[in-house]
Amino acid sequence: MIWVVVKIGRNKPERQHHVPKVYLRNFVAEDNSIAVCDVRRGKIFTTGLEAVGVEKNFYTLDKLDDPYCWEKFYAIGIEPFMAETFSQFCSKCNLFVPNRTPVIDAELKSALALIMTVQFFRGKHCRKYEWNIYKRELPSVERKVRKIRGRLTSEEEDFFQKFKQDDFFFKRSAMEVSTDPKRMIQFTEFLVRRQFVVYRILGEGEFITSDQPVMFTNFWTGNVKPFTNGLIKPETIIYYPLTPKLLTCAFHPDSMFSKFGKRDGTLIDLDAKAENGFLHSVNKKQSEQCYSQVYSRSEETLQSLFGKRR
Repeated sequence: MIWVVVKIGRNKPERQHHVPKVYLRNFVAEDNSIAVCDVRRGKIFTTGLEAVGVEKNFYTLDKLDDPYCWEKFYAIGIEPFMAETFSQFCSKCNLFVPNRTPVIDAELKSALALIMTVQFFRGKHCRKYEWNIYKRELPSVERKVRKIRGRLTSEEEDFFQKFKQDDFFFKRSAMEVSTDPKRMIQFTEFLVRRQFVVYRILGEGEFITSDQPVMFTNFWTGNVKPFTNGLIKPETIIYYPLTPKLLTCAFHPDSMFSKFGKRDGTLIDLDAKAENGFLHSVNKKQSEQCYSQVYSRSEETLQSLFGKRR
């Protein structure tokens, strides 16, 4: 994990992307627009990157000396690294590279694994999951504090009530969990142990992405609900679309896919017509596990998946 020291400045980056623009740029059309399906409202539309995967003050911690240190950690410490990795990855998977060519070496695999790990833990599903744990554990924490401290002073009681009610304390805890180096390294190392392959579409089909682009799916059940498919389970497949034509998949080394000869780091071509069922299935699952929105280079791709909606 790369850590940076961020100086306090006058800049106030209040509009904060939980899906970074450096990633979403891979899915924009020639006019720099991106197609969106809001699956909760059932609407399909096009917009600019500034309007998607973003929430005001999602990472802001207003009581710190630099309230934007969390946002700046991603913007300065992670996203330039993402841009460099994506450029390297796409150059290795261009149309002149033959099918079944090894395209992911150990260094690139580690970089992709780190990016996937960071993305998974910085999003809205993770924030919701952490919030549910926080709410569940808070009464137990309160009981322990009162048992240790005994009768609280009025100042301590006042602080404890603020701790329970002020969103800052939860977000501070979420930041510490989401950016903890040991935790990130552990998950990245587990992911690196898997076999990575890259699917490349030949033809008119496209992969979509979402506001939860790193997707964990159970091969046998089709379950894609976040935080239900363990990273160490052989039946879990991790998908991460990199562009409308490239999809990274991580298989467990003991899975049936590994035994069928899918070599680690290999590029595998998919005929868009012959493999339409697979493309539709992956895209549909991406929409099932998103937080609220899916993204595509073209409205036509979303309309073919969801029907025409306005």
